[in-house]
Amino acid sequence: MAALIAVANSHAGGLSGDALKVAVADGIQIAFWLAAAGVAVSLVFVMALPKKPA
Repeated sequence: MAALIAVANSHAGGLSGDALKVAVADGIQIAFWLAAAGVAVSLVFVMALPKKPA
């Protein structure tokens, strides 16, 4: 998650004050949604795997 936030906030280099806070918040939101999408894709993949006979 930290790597996603770092990549999402890489464009906030020259900002300061409120503009920096808004840019960081937007970056965190993007990272959150990317992580949620990764979890959803993983769940779909796991559900699609064939069941192992007992």
